[in-house]
Formats: sequence, C-alpha cells, structure tokens
Amino acid sequence: QVQANQDNELYLPDLNIMPLPDPDDSPKTWLFGAGDSSEWGATSTNDETANSTTEMNHHRPTLINISALDQGEYVTDTSAGTLHSTVVTSQGRILTASSVAIQTSGIGRDTIDGSQLDFQPITEVYYLDDNTPSTPPVFSKVVASQYYTMALDISGNVWATGTNTYGQLCLGDAISRDRFYQVAKAADAAAASSKVVDIALGERHTLLLMDNGQVFGCGWNAYGQLGIGVKGTNMLEPVEILIDEPDFNNTTTDTPIVANITQIAAGRGSSYFLTSSDHVYATGTNYEGQLCLGDRVDRPLPTMLMEVEQMQSNRGNDFSF
Repeated sequence: QVQANQDNELYLPDLNIMPLPDPDDSPKTWLFGAGDSSEWGATSTNDETANSTTEMNHHRPTLINISALDQGEYVTDTSAGTLHSTVVTSQGRILTASSVAIQTSGIGRDTIDGSQLDFQPITEVYYLDDNTPSTPPVFSKVVASQYYTMALDISGNVWATGTNTYGQLCLGDAISRDRFYQVAKAADAAAASSKVVDIALGERHTLLLMDNGQVFGCGWNAYGQLGIGVKGTNMLEPVEILIDEPDFNNTTTDTPIVANITQIAAGRGSSYFLTSSDHVYATGTNYEGQLCLGDRVDRPLPTMLMEVEQMQSNRGNDFSF
C-alpha cells in the first residue's frame, strides 16, 4: 500500500515481493521522497540531524523507527499530509508526527516540548458536545490531507481533526479542531443505519463511502467537486452525492437509477466514483483534463467516463490511456 503527499511518501511494502534492507518477519514502515525528518518522525539512522527540520531527500526507502509502538505492535495503515504524517497500529491506535507546532495542522494532539517531531499516540477523542466516549475507539484507517486528518474506526464511525475553514471536517461548522471529534451520522434515513467503509480526501473536501453504496461529501466546492450540481457553495456537513445512471440491465427504458457506489477517490478539486456497474464518474475541476472526459470543462455533477476502447476509437491512433 502506498500513501503520498506533495513531497514525501509513506508506505507498507509487501516484503515477499519488494526486498528491502534488513528484512525480517516483523512489518516495517518505510518512506521515500523529499521533506524534513519531522514530517514523518525520526528514522533509524545514525545521522545526528535525523530529528531536526533539515530538508532531506530520500531517493531510496528509509526505515522509520517509531519508538511509540508497544512491544509486538506494528503499523497497519499510513497516510501523509503536507506537513504531517499519520499511522494506524495493530492495536487500533493512531500515531501522528508533524514538522510544525500547530495543533490544527491535523495531528490531533498537543505539541509540547517539540513532541510533534516524533510519532506520538492520540490519547483524546471527543463527541461534538465535548463529552468523551466511555470506551476509546479502535481505529482501522487514517487519511491525511493538506492540514487535516480523518480517521475511521472498526464500528464505521468517522473522526476528524485539523483545519476546517471550508467545512472539510464534516462537523457542521467551520471551526478548526486540535483533537479528533466524531462526525455525526448523516441525516439521510438510509445512511443512519449504515456504516462508513472508506474515506477519500481532496485538498479541502471530504468523501465518505457507506456500506450501502451511498456517498456523502463535505467541504470545499469551488469547482463542483462535491458533485451536487452547484459550484462555490461549501458544505459544512455531509451531503449525499447522487449519481443517476442508465439501467444497464434493462435497455428497454430510459429511466435512470441511482448508482450504487463501490469505490471513491479525490484529487485537489475533483472527485471520482466507481459504481457497481463498473462505470467511473468524475466531477469537479477539469482545467488540465484530469476528469478524463475529453475536454477541459469543469463538471458540477458526476459525469460518466467513456470506456477506454471508445476513447481510443474517438481519438485515433495517437492516443494512450
């Protein structure tokens, strides 16, 4: 699995297919790319500047030595923001590291005495009423964006921390948080009984995929990346993204059906959806043609991509995808 930001990458290699230095049976976390050491925590190196904020370029995988891990605990998920990195462990804990002493950068904890530089555990989470859960959540996934972080626990609940200028934390306001707060269940009746199974983050917008195929979005919507039919209106709480697609199993009618979405992805100002009919839809900014729709026109609603074979026939031989 690979998670990347603009400058560095954190990833968990499959040791069976990617030989790396000093392999053994215990899972390890490696990185490569540009950045200062504090953005991803201290590494296992003899370099005395390993914990400084000196810019480093790692052209080969570099082992991260996470001292905050308990005996036998290992990393199961990773994600990198612009100036912070996050991991989930086999015990369901979240650890974060950052190169800045700004608590709303997405690390979700205090930054006293330079502790932001190394991976440290998240110890506080809250409901929106500022009460704390009687039992700490067990996390399964974490996703970092520019200056905010979203996490998923094993019960399908979503937690958010960091900057919130555009409502990207899905908490119903534009107030930044320096701790993880639980995102309220969507008001939609169908979603109220379902669970979130995946999270995708753009630069400042969030997508939430439910186990029933619904998708909700919140945050920045300057280019229509939330796919709700309008541009420029930011959403402070999750709003459902509906995709009307042809009934591919019934060609005798033109009546569209609401698509069942199985996968989600987000770019800086764009969003992408895979449906159960194996079709891809894209919405948002398209100034470089990143929506793969054959033009540079923004889309405020999810628009279906042509099949690759059809793209090739339309474009001729000088086309690759």
